[in-house]
Order: sequence, then C-alpha cells, then structure tokens
Amino acid sequence: MPDLSEIVPQTINVIGTAAGGSWRATYALSGASWADEPAPSPPALRVIAFSQRDPRWASVHLGGSAYTMGGAGCAVTASASVATQVNPDMTPLQLVTWLNGNGGFTSGGLLYWSKVGEAVDGLRYVNYHLWRKEPADIVRLADALGRCAQVVQVDFKPATVALETHFVVALSMTEGGADVNIIDPWTGGRGTLLGLYGTAGWDLKRAVYAMAEFALE
Repeated sequence: MPDLSEIVPQTINVIGTAAGGSWRATYALSGASWADEPAPSPPALRVIAFSQRDPRWASVHLGGSAYTMGGAGCAVTASASVATQVNPDMTPLQLVTWLNGNGGFTSGGLLYWSKVGEAVDGLRYVNYHLWRKEPADIVRLADALGRCAQVVQVDFKPATVALETHFVVALSMTEGGADVNIIDPWTGGRGTLLGLYGTAGWDLKRAVYAMAEFALE
C-alpha cells in the first residue's frame, strides 16, 4: 500500500460586501475599466506538499507494525499536509512521532483518523465517509473542500481489478467541478485526481473511495 520571476502585478483587487453578498472589483493597471466578479470563498489556505518517501521520515514505522512511512505512510503524510493549514511548521515526521507515542495506529499500522485532530491544535476531525460500494458523494466532497483541504482515498493502480488503497490531499474542485486538484504524497507533486488516479470512463464518483473530513477551528 503506497501511501514523496518575479511578477509585476497587473491588477488591483478591492473586496467588499453589499446587500447581494460579497463582491470583488478588479482594476487593471494598464487600463481604466473595472470588472466585477464574485469574491472567492473561502480565501485560499496554504497547504505544504510532502512526500512520504522523504528520507527524513521514510524509515519510520507506523506504530508497532512492519509498515513504514515510505511504503505505507500516505495517510499520515496527507494528514500532515492538511495540518499545515493551521500549523505551517507541521511535518510528517512530527505527526507520525506524535501518533506513535499516543496510540495513533492499529496493530496493523492503520491510522486512527480521529487522532490526527488530537495531534494538531486548530484541526478537528469530522468523519470518515466511505464510498467503496456506492458512488462518491461529490456534493459532500465539494462542500468540505469549500472549508479546507481534505484527505481522500483513491486507487493507486486504477487499471487493475483489485483496489490498491492510496490517500491524497484534495485541495479544491477544478473549474467546472469535474475534477479535483490534489497533492500526491507518493511523489509530493501536484496534479488532478482523475489525471493521476483515474482511467478511461471514470468520473469523480467512480474514482473517489472515501474521504477523511476535517474542519479548521
């Protein structure tokens, strides 16, 4: 179960509220016109990407099991990324060390998701939504992503018959809502869920198997 320019501003943004809700006006520095558009909600939160195979923690075991972060630490690594929204100093090493000292794993190395909320001040574990036998609830996923980044389960090898569990960081829905922007703890890289862990004919309802839902406090 795998679990590692400088830019010159061209516009000025002004955000405010009115009876109809929030708004954002963008003033182009090169021109003299204003373009009104909905304000983003919520504001983007910084999420730090990690790879479970980083040598700083790859060899650390998950509890008393034979599994290590490098081979099976995707859930912990993804959780550490989610935690950086409230604690930018958090790393997978810090999180797995806390979990190992506080009963964070089963004897087989599976993560107790609620322990992540206990480990990180300002991060609350909400629920674990399982969709292996039914289509994923994308409305619920999108709603959760409207609050903060989440951890979702995918199939590491979608072209094969058997499910090979892997967890990634879901950051936001793509424009149009047909895909999800993610961080992949296996590499530490970014991409889209269907682009990395989908196959022909799949949509999000087919490609997402579960979500560990968190909220910021």
